Amino acid sequence: MKNQSFQEEVQHLEIVQDLMEQKVAIEKNRLQERDLDIARQDTIQYGIQQLENQLESPYFGRIDVQFEKDERVEKMYIGPATFFDEDDNVQVYDWRAPIASLFYEGTLGELQYETPNGFEKAQAFLKRDIVIRKGELKSVYDIENEESLLMDALSAPTNRDGHLEGITATIQKEQNEIIRLNPKDWFIVNGCAGSGKTTILLQRIAYLMYQAKDKRMSDMLLLSRNQLFAKYVSHVIPSLTGSELYQQTLAQHTIELYRKMYLHKTTALSQVPTRKVYLTDSEWIALVHRNIEGLSAKDLPYRAIGIKGQAVFTMKDYQKLVESVNTALPLQQQLTQMQTVLERTLKRRLTKFFMSEKAKAVYESMNAMQIEVLMKDVETKSETEYYQALGQKVFEKEVQEVTQQVEMFAFVDIAALVVKWMPEAKIRRQELGKTDNAPLPLKKIEGSRMQVTAEGIRLLQYVATRVTPVRDYTGFSHLFIDEDCKTCRSYGLEPYQLLFPCEIHCSGRYLPIVLNGYNDFHIGKTTS
Repeated sequence: MKNQSFQEEVQHLEIVQDLMEQKVAIEKNRLQERDLDIARQDTIQYGIQQLENQLESPYFGRIDVQFEKDERVEKMYIGPATFFDEDDNVQVYDWRAPIASLFYEGTLGELQYETPNGFEKAQAFLKRDIVIRKGELKSVYDIENEESLLMDALSAPTNRDGHLEGITATIQKEQNEIIRLNPKDWFIVNGCAGSGKTTILLQRIAYLMYQAKDKRMSDMLLLSRNQLFAKYVSHVIPSLTGSELYQQTLAQHTIELYRKMYLHKTTALSQVPTRKVYLTDSEWIALVHRNIEGLSAKDLPYRAIGIKGQAVFTMKDYQKLVESVNTALPLQQQLTQMQTVLERTLKRRLTKFFMSEKAKAVYESMNAMQIEVLMKDVETKSETEYYQALGQKVFEKEVQEVTQQVEMFAFVDIAALVVKWMPEAKIRRQELGKTDNAPLPLKKIEGSRMQVTAEGIRLLQYVATRVTPVRDYTGFSHLFIDEDCKTCRSYGLEPYQLLFPCEIHCSGRYLPIVLNGYNDFHIGKTTS
């Protein structure tokens, strides 16, 4: 019986490969057609490349099912991508398609799968795992030996890049449920080392890419623990999806947020690396919440925002705004009121700067040709309009930065606020009996600037998201985090609010993330 099954699959594989080769030949002929635009050529070329890649392993599984109200039994082959023959018959179903979930149920008999119209029932009579490598059938396993394919895949040689092949074929029922889950909020996958958490993460990314074909892949972000893992993902994701995935390490993302929040305007990052932390996660969180409780806009320090050393908004402006704010409102709503006024008056303040002596000195340093090019096709009716138009062009980048600083509530001097708490942190450290030489996270240096450590950056970002209504700087439909700080979870922080490195696993090695509004997948790690 086993030999008969093998021969049956050999014959079917030859048929499918022949159909694929025919399709490749037809598509290559289409490339020779005249009047094909570049976009269409690229689409056809991409399809050819995908087919040629799929020829080496067209599918990895088969399930024979009888659908409700259908008398015939259909043989469905499951593979990395859907393949239609020239008559538009489905020869291979994409593993991410809803109907393909039947293959991953792991049982025979009555099953159901989700469709846009609800759940449909089906009867499964055979489930078969099929191993094909380099276009040659290697083995066939039926349902009674369910784990054989998994063992075979794990013992298989890696490809030339050192990346494990065939992880899609080894998905188990419980893993499949996680991959296809549609939560309304975050969900966390916990498991011991080597349990397949990262594999499920990559498969879920591939599944969501398939489901969201109308969205740009830049709408998805993967945060990984280090560059080594990022390199691994850069090989695996394109093989699963045919698309690249935007990804950053936790350190890269944190530094990006540090700049996007304009915290670098008042601080300078310490160049002396350290893995020692001044206070533990829980101690910092408790200290922050003690100090921000009851704060109003009147209690906050502010910083001037300007262009070329000339303030657009001064400390006097903030003082007047604070006096008019409704202090009965929560702090973040008070700051939103201030922001609204600043945004409303920004155009007038910029016009004033464009006509200032400092701005005119910049115009005078330009030659006549430069100004003529900038003001080409610009009509103005007054001197004010002229300088407003010229200033918008000459100081375009500076205007954009000022606007973004107001949007990000960077008029609040978070560093000046937090540095006031350092004496309290020092006392708490003494109470805890800490004697190591961990550096102070934030301390004053020359002028009004302050020196900040990696721990200090985490602290500033956390405080900024608690004091001001600042949110993530750009929108991602899905965020995936490859490592959970278990300690932070134990303190009640949500995954998108992770701040401090996990004391057990990270020990200060990784910079933090402070994220808001994301919604997807987070990996945790259990120690048992």
